[in-house]
Formats: sequence, C-alpha cells, structure tokens
Amino acid sequence: MKIEKKKLKQTDLKNFAWNIGHQYNIDSEVLAMFVVNLFHSWFKNTEKGTIQKTLHNTTGTYSIKIDENILEHLPELEEKVLGKKHK
Repeated sequence: MKIEKKKLKQTDLKNFAWNIGHQYNIDSEVLAMFVVNLFHSWFKNTEKGTIQKTLHNTTGTYSIKIDENILEHLPELEEKVLGKKHK
C-alpha cells in the first residue's frame, strides 16, 4: 500500500508512533527507530534524537485517527483491508 507523502506530515507520523508506543509501553528510542525506518522518505534528513524528543505533540489536528477499540473492530478491519471473512 502506498501512503501519499503530500497527505501526511512528519508530526502525524510521529504522533501515530507515540500512540502505539504509549499503549504498549515501548521505549522512545525504539519508536524513533521505527519511525525512521518505516517512514524513511519523510525522515531521511532528520536525526533519530530529534524524532525521539518530539514524538508526542499535544497540539493540533492530525490526519491519522486512533481507534481506541481497535481490537473489537479487528474482524471488520481485516475484512475491509485483507478481504478476510470471519464467521
């Protein structure tokens, strides 16, 4: 799946990673590496330490919405994204 660079900003992606890390108590250094590796084209000129310091931003509106009940919605998501049918 291709993510269009024009639609997401670095802040969206960092906040997305922070939300995942916060839920699973993942170290910010690991999250920074995740961001750098997964979203390389957005962060190719950004230092890991800078990302680590600015993962969580509490101001603004972001393009990636977090579904707090994702586990409950997982069957529908798998069907929509992967075409898997659940009984």
